[in-house]
Amino acid sequence: MTTVPCYRPHSSARRQPVATPYRRGLLLLLPLLLLAPPLLARSSDRSEPIRIEAGRVEIDEPRGVSIYRQDVVLQQGSLQLNADQLTIELAQGQLQRATAIGTPARFQQQPEPAAPAVAGHATSILLQRSDNDLILLEGDAVVTRGRDRFSGGRIRYYPDTNRVAAEGDGSGRVEAIIYPTTAAPQP
Repeated sequence: MTTVPCYRPHSSARRQPVATPYRRGLLLLLPLLLLAPPLLARSSDRSEPIRIEAGRVEIDEPRGVSIYRQDVVLQQGSLQLNADQLTIELAQGQLQRATAIGTPARFQQQPEPAAPAVAGHATSILLQRSDNDLILLEGDAVVTRGRDRFSGGRIRYYPDTNRVAAEGDGSGRVEAIIYPTTAAPQP
């Protein structure tokens, strides 16, 4: 049996591992996460398990919410997400949403083997599972694809269609730097 260190949150004494419903909840929740459809990934990533590492985890199994804290890393195939805190929401055993908060939170994904990697960072990153998957970056948001760069207060990236929409925050403006593609010489 795998042991998961869980701690009493309000203890002033030295933290000690506690055998609580958190551990049982984690063991029940992990198979759901591993079998859940992917959150946002290329087709080959969709069959990969989701792996989450963190310093601590709190699980509210009845609500389907897990909160991971302290140097969080989520990995699924080529998708990687790094954050200070990650909240995972499940509905009927299916992964619906992941909200990452960091200074900054970061993501990276290789859309296709021959395509340039897509990476981004912001104060918060929302990964939304729906008919149109979405990565929403807010707070000093930046998304890069190869040498191309988009920045603004809020950026929406749709990985299924490879679309990006950016907007400024308040009086801020967006910036896009797009490099020309080099065409093969014609005979």
